[in-house]
Amino acid sequence: MLRFALLLVLVASATPAPAAAPRDAFVGEWPLVLQDADGGAYRVTLAREVYAQASDPRLRDLVVFNAADEAVAAEVFPPQAPLARPARELELPWFTLPAPDARDGDAWAVVGEVDADGRLRRVETRGGGRLGRGEAVVYLVDASRTRAPITALEIDWPPREAALDLGMRVEASEDLEHWDPVSVHGRLVEAVRAGRNLVQRRLELEPVRTRYLRLTPAALGTGFAPTTISAGLAPEPVAEAREWETLDAARSDPDAATFDFELGGRFPVDRADVLLPGNSAVEWTLESRDGEDASWRQRLAPWVAYRLNARAGDAQASGAQAINGVVRDRYWRLRARGPVSGTPQLRLGYRPEVLVFLAQGPAPFALAAGSATAMRADTPLPRLIAELRQREGADWQPAVAEPGPYRELAGARALQRPRDWTAWILWSVLVAGALVVIVFAVHLLRQGPPRFD
Repeated sequence: MLRFALLLVLVASATPAPAAAPRDAFVGEWPLVLQDADGGAYRVTLAREVYAQASDPRLRDLVVFNAADEAVAAEVFPPQAPLARPARELELPWFTLPAPDARDGDAWAVVGEVDADGRLRRVETRGGGRLGRGEAVVYLVDASRTRAPITALEIDWPPREAALDLGMRVEASEDLEHWDPVSVHGRLVEAVRAGRNLVQRRLELEPVRTRYLRLTPAALGTGFAPTTISAGLAPEPVAEAREWETLDAARSDPDAATFDFELGGRFPVDRADVLLPGNSAVEWTLESRDGEDASWRQRLAPWVAYRLNARAGDAQASGAQAINGVVRDRYWRLRARGPVSGTPQLRLGYRPEVLVFLAQGPAPFALAAGSATAMRADTPLPRLIAELRQREGADWQPAVAEPGPYRELAGARALQRPRDWTAWILWSVLVAGALVVIVFAVHLLRQGPPRFD
């Protein structure tokens, strides 16, 4: 914990607090509930309400404030970033048993009670020695609850006075009878010197799927006695879980076969689909733009969206189409090739992103969103998060922060841009200069031609 705190001090010192932005320059905010008070760095999964309130295309109007109304360092990360994945570790039940007789290891067998799910309830051995003080032992680990490959074992034990440097042989089995060796990297180490501790509790394994593991210490007489054994599991594939916004046409031109839609927010759209009532098969082109005066840009080349057997209840339909990159435009248009029966609905899919912030200054913290003038400052947070992951391990990630009930700040006034008087001032100066020239010219004309005596 001390090392982690020092790392966060390093991060905070290298990451200056963003320039102050008035809190009342935002539409509203969500107070953030920290799951771990000592987390230092936190992540917030952006909800639909946050996207709907954001105004800036780059989400720079998402700012985290502390209790002193100071903006803290924060950045938005894509959903596929590793820090968006939850940690995967599972504590496993285990049993201490006599080790197999070295002279007849094949005679060693485990007899136990197994429930319907294959989990061990009670075990005893046959063919091994008696479990006595100083005798060789093995640790039988029930891994039947795991649903992913085991990539590591985290073994905990009570504090020791004597140093520990212990290797461990690991074997896997599906039936408690046939055992296969598993490649292991690392040793269990604990050393104390000058009041400093060096502890290594993790054994890296060649990924293995198995019901049971057998751990055999490489040495006797160490006084080693584990208290917990946990499995580090391989990360599951990132689920393509998406949120969807279903839009009704705001405007349509049946003659031109175009249908316009408005997306109320800065959603990171990367999928699109079309819904039509009844059976249909239409070739569509999808376009978007960020402003009503901007030009339309093609987002999806012509594709055929169909729906068959709509009345039978088991309709077959074309899947959603992948958009190249992430698009946050507000205005979308469907163009049909040929006649369209009915008015289509446009479905836009996105994967929620993650906002990571540092706990700088006093708590509580709040996420403010929606502003025409106040923007989040750029910080080196992505590089610093990567450094923390390199130092703390690939599984490290910021603690979780959950948004609480919404509070309104400036409301819709925060989205009104202040009038830019620059052009008016320049025109005024230009007109004033022209008037001065005209007055001077009139004055010269009234004086008449100069006289030469």
